[in-house]
Amino acid sequence: MEEFVVTDAGNSYRLFYLPDVMNPALNEAGEPMWFYWMMNEVRIARDPVSSDYKFHLTKFAGVTSESTHVGVEGDEEVAGGVLSVTTTGAPPIEILQKSQQQLIEKFSGRDERYWGIASNATPQFSPIPLASSYTAISNLSPTASEVTPTGGDAPEDRSLITGPPVPEVRMSRRNGSLRLGEARSSRSNLDKWYARLEGGGKASIDPAGENAFTGLLGSYVTAILWDGFHDAYAPVSVRRDVELMVWSPQIQLTMNGEWSRIFSHFSAAAQSRTFFSSKAIQAEWENLVVKGDIQVHLIIDGTAPDSEEMLEMVRDHQEVIFESFMSQAKEVIFEPPPKVEPAEAKGGIFGFGGGWSVKGQLDTRFVELNYTETIDRKYRLPHSVSSSLKGFYNEINADPEAADKYFSNLYLDDYFRKVTRLVSPVVNWPSESEDQIGDPVEYASCQIGYPDTNGEMQWTGTKFYSHDDAEWTPAFSKKSEDEVQNPPEGWTSDKTYVKRRIGMLEPKGENDSPYIRQFVEKEIIELDEGENGTLTNDIDLEVRADSAGKLEIGPMFLNVMLENNRQFVEVTIKPAGETDEGNERNPTRFSFQFSDQDTPRYLELYTGQMDFVPEYEYKVRCVERGTFSQIGREWEGPWVREVGNGPIMISVPNPESSEPRLLSMEESAIPPEEVGSDKEAVDIEVTAPDGATKPGSTASQPGSSTNEPQNHSTTSDGQEAAMKPRSRHSHSNVDASETEASGERTYAELKTIGGWGTARPE
Repeated sequence: MEEFVVTDAGNSYRLFYLPDVMNPALNEAGEPMWFYWMMNEVRIARDPVSSDYKFHLTKFAGVTSESTHVGVEGDEEVAGGVLSVTTTGAPPIEILQKSQQQLIEKFSGRDERYWGIASNATPQFSPIPLASSYTAISNLSPTASEVTPTGGDAPEDRSLITGPPVPEVRMSRRNGSLRLGEARSSRSNLDKWYARLEGGGKASIDPAGENAFTGLLGSYVTAILWDGFHDAYAPVSVRRDVELMVWSPQIQLTMNGEWSRIFSHFSAAAQSRTFFSSKAIQAEWENLVVKGDIQVHLIIDGTAPDSEEMLEMVRDHQEVIFESFMSQAKEVIFEPPPKVEPAEAKGGIFGFGGGWSVKGQLDTRFVELNYTETIDRKYRLPHSVSSSLKGFYNEINADPEAADKYFSNLYLDDYFRKVTRLVSPVVNWPSESEDQIGDPVEYASCQIGYPDTNGEMQWTGTKFYSHDDAEWTPAFSKKSEDEVQNPPEGWTSDKTYVKRRIGMLEPKGENDSPYIRQFVEKEIIELDEGENGTLTNDIDLEVRADSAGKLEIGPMFLNVMLENNRQFVEVTIKPAGETDEGNERNPTRFSFQFSDQDTPRYLELYTGQMDFVPEYEYKVRCVERGTFSQIGREWEGPWVREVGNGPIMISVPNPESSEPRLLSMEESAIPPEEVGSDKEAVDIEVTAPDGATKPGSTASQPGSSTNEPQNHSTTSDGQEAAMKPRSRHSHSNVDASETEASGERTYAELKTIGGWGTARPE
């Protein structure tokens, strides 16, 4: 075996050669001699076209969750790498040619049996034939014994490490040793020291063949290799164990002696016999060896495989040496006896046997016994090649863009993403209690749309009811824009279409509760307009009942305190705007009395109009009921405009800022809900004592009698003033001309009448 080293561009390549066993004969015949080569190292293979190395290391990381990624349960974090590298024993072609030229220059004209090149024929070269080949790559993962294995014997399963995938390596608190445990669930399903490369084990028997390694790595192993391959040498090695098919001169046999002495010995022995059997000749031959007349030398190559067994075989079978002697002796001193059947005898390993007689005369052509024999044996020669893989430091320095060929980053959370929406209803579901308000909503529904690859909308939806779990999480596999043909206008991969709907219940009647008024103008309210609804990239989507063009007033309280059960306040509220049919919205009324003035009032109007502005007007009417001894009165304020939803304190006008109207006895007795109604009512006018109306007169009062008590009052001069009815629709104040003509009292004079409260003149 001869090794040659070729240096090129700062790199050294080692190749060794073996000669062909037939080279002596080929050289003598003038034929080209044959030599066989093999790389004495392992290197990363190159692409024959681009000359790029067959190597790539991908570093990946990802934080995923079931709400953002397809096929993920819970939350997961993972980091690691994927290594793909192809090794080869083939040198670059120019390196191979240089090493062959070195061999020719070294052995041309030299007299060496197998190596010397005597002829002018150009030698031929070929890879060394291999009987078997195994490869192994070093393992960076820690083991239970706290060591990092470097391959060991060729593994049978072609993997870097054996055992179940993804083992868990954890530290024992007792002795600080590393031990392998069963895999357990965690936020990451890849151990940081994990390394499993497929490709080890039985490999190509072509010395120039390639072996590919590919596998998954944990984050720590990835980081080590990432840094190492960016340098001149990586912290990983590849070993190749091969068996070479070789021929070796393992046995060399030499016998020396003088044929005259051998002939004399056998002639003397022949006097007592006619012929010699093979066994008899062998016995006499052994006597000659013992006497020294025949010298035997046997050389066995002790470095060859099975050399000890071969030596034992030669010792146990001396026929090998004897038959070598017999092959010459039968021409010099022996001849077959005439007309005599040969005796049966045990043949040697060369196939000789039978009976022989000694010649009458020694053949003088042969003087000395000189015999040399070399026994060549074909066998498998074990050989190992191990090398650290070179990094890409020089390549990256020469071309910084080369790093992108061999190294890449992968962010797993960029892939297999979902477009997820979290949909929930925002509804104050109706309550069974009469004193609690709720939205008169039967259901809230939502539809989510996402286009398929043909641009057709795919819809999914759900309905929410008061007893349902108030959350829905639809999801779609995220597509890129170029994966969708004819996408909807304005659509991007992170956007979905949403169509929300509110299904309303029949609201409570106006008389069902004195505190709550609810009105519904549409039974089905579409919250998103258009065929496909609203295009949005929002994740959190709400189906809100208050988005249905809602006017929501309340809680409502009075800004005054009612002092007794004679005082009532009526509030009329009129929502602004028109219905979809073009009609003005109807007003509604609330009544406050002494006993329930602290109970809030509510008004809710569901218009179904998305552009509805919560605007309304309210007017307050005050009533103070009279008694048999006191006359009641009423007054009202102007329309007050308000904008916006929410609580409100109703401004109650005081009688000083309004013009109170006095109530008759009958009107004062009317229940508060009928005060100001269309029923006939009377006002009271006061006349002088000498007026046409006499005290106690009841002629103008329907149903009056002379026996009934008369409504009257006393003036400041002690005279009684009679009261007579007037239409309730006439103004409560009496103008000055009428007062002067009739002598009626003015409001200024009425201020002195007890129990009437205060009054303001025109």
